[in-house]
Amino acid sequence: LAAIAAGHSASDEISEQEKLHIQKGHQALAFFMATQPGLFMVSADDAVGALPSGWLPKETFSHDVDDGNSLPIGVALLGEKRKSLMSSKGIMALPTLYPGIDNQSFDPKSFFAYLGKLSTMRDETGVPGGKYLGRVLVSGKGTVVLATELPNDQGILLAATNFSQKPSNETLRCSAIPSL
Repeated sequence: LAAIAAGHSASDEISEQEKLHIQKGHQALAFFMATQPGLFMVSADDAVGALPSGWLPKETFSHDVDDGNSLPIGVALLGEKRKSLMSSKGIMALPTLYPGIDNQSFDPKSFFAYLGKLSTMRDETGVPGGKYLGRVLVSGKGTVVLATELPNDQGILLAATNFSQKPSNETLRCSAIPSL
């Protein structure tokens, strides 16, 4: 989703700079999800930055796929990117932006490390046990601000995320916070 939102398609060759741009969008989406009460879960695909199956080289598909047969697709969570697109069990490996989570765990700038920071923030603030108050109306297109009442009278968390490609300046007023 972050790659598509950044304007990339399956036919694009993605440079290292563009990968960083996509990772920032991916981090924005993870932040948005992590600042909401309840469970915070990340799919295996997201953990390694899997790109959609459309990013697989066209030559990897046989004529059987065109006939409606589905090709089993998955991601490798551990280790560097596979040298082969096909596992020994016939599962097609999706292309990924990040290495396996075992390698990411040693890189403080990795997406996996960022997820760890989000989890710590959730634990320290009590977000999981908070009460969702609602979305705060803003003027920026692509900007979302959510209000969460934190447990134990710790206050209100306003989480702002800009999903657009353009900067956004917002003026928030307490009267705009739902349920206040």
